[in-house]
Amino acid sequence: MDRVGEIAEKYNVTMTQIALARQFAKGMASPIVGVSKIKYLDDVVGVLDVILTEEDVKNSGLIIGTACYSGGIK
Repeated sequence: MDRVGEIAEKYNVTMTQIALARQFAKGMASPIVGVSKIKYLDDVVGVLDVILTEEDVKNSGLIIGTACYSGGIK
């Protein structure tokens, strides 16, 4: 998580926003997010202003990784 934190500091955003921005950069247009508080919704909306460099996408992916699930809990 250190790399994601460093990237978040670079852009002055949350680690959640970096994770979502990475997904957008990789072509995922509509990630499913659950929000229980307004501050979490702010994270989701705020990600639209985050444009990651190719290097940031690559470096964040080393930590975040990707997983595909379909049809419920796996």
